[in-house]
Amino acid sequence: MTDDGFLVGSIDHVELSVPDRYEAADWYNEALGFEIVEEFEHWADLRAYPLMTSSDDGNTMLALFKRPPIEYRSWHGTRKNGLKPKLTSIS
Repeated sequence: MTDDGFLVGSIDHVELSVPDRYEAADWYNEALGFEIVEEFEHWADLRAYPLMTSSDDGNTMLALFKRPPIEYRSWHGTRKNGLKPKLTSIS
């Protein structure tokens, strides 16, 4: 919890762009223990939908989208405290 009382209770999913969803799922399984969420595996048959993986029974998931690599960006800062967000790229 931060000093201003802000608390993130949970994160449903994080989206990742990967060239091969099942190859990436294998890697995340070996590296972090993530397994394919069978309830949502049929989504992977649809071109625009992800393959969902999780290490905690689907409470927090990685959504693996089949897409070419993209430029990753993240925002830092908050307007609440008078700070301007700063956009940074990760290559």
